[in-house]
Amino acid sequence: MKPHTDIPASDLWQKLSETPRPTEVVDFPRADSRGNPIGKVRIQVLRMEEHDRARLTAQKKLRDNARALGFERLESADMDSPGVREVLGDMTARELLAMACLSDVSMSEDASSPFYPRIFPSAEGLSKVLSADETAVLFSLFTIVTNKFGPFENNIEGDEDAWIRRLAEGGDAFPLVSLPWPQLVRLTSLLAGRISTLYRILGSQWESLPDGSKSALANYSTDISYFGGQRESSDQGGSVGLVADELITTEQAARLAASLRP
Repeated sequence: MKPHTDIPASDLWQKLSETPRPTEVVDFPRADSRGNPIGKVRIQVLRMEEHDRARLTAQKKLRDNARALGFERLESADMDSPGVREVLGDMTARELLAMACLSDVSMSEDASSPFYPRIFPSAEGLSKVLSADETAVLFSLFTIVTNKFGPFENNIEGDEDAWIRRLAEGGDAFPLVSLPWPQLVRLTSLLAGRISTLYRILGSQWESLPDGSKSALANYSTDISYFGGQRESSDQGGSVGLVADELITTEQAARLAASLRP
């Protein structure tokens, strides 16, 4: 099979590395005369770059239409004012919804690769169809769907607990599989730091731990907490305190390496 030559290599790689993203069908935020939803809308989880694109697009449109807000032009200081930030937030929400809201019915004849077209061609098109209240309801549903399949991949450091829960549920769960390499490295570093801290605390308090806790930790090596320090004493299940600022000997390093083997 010959490689494509009519598109840039970066675009080709992004296409080849795409993975199915989660979607969820919800009620369209408008009711008929009987109070029933007039239809359904499929909301898809957006990737980090799409969130970034929505913010940048909204910011550019806001600057281009500064006169409508009573500004000759929007300076950086103006962008931080509460009123302008609120308008920018609303514009960003509409940009996100235009990308996230799809038809609930596939337009593809191939059931193995369904294609759901966008409902709104643009943020401006969305504004012509939905009222402000309907937009707010739809964005609330978008947030619920995003959080359900999250944590949000652009907030690695702020959502460490959420990432740990997601990893415990299964490492293949969205959005872990779609994280760019630098973010995977950052997430791994943050998790390693947390594990190291917990191991140090457990090691220093080992003798005071109840037997049930020691039994639960028996299959885990808390010796990692002693890199850079020297153990005073140890047993098969864990170790006791540290002698600060002392390097371990070669013999201790060999015993440590042996204890870490599967």
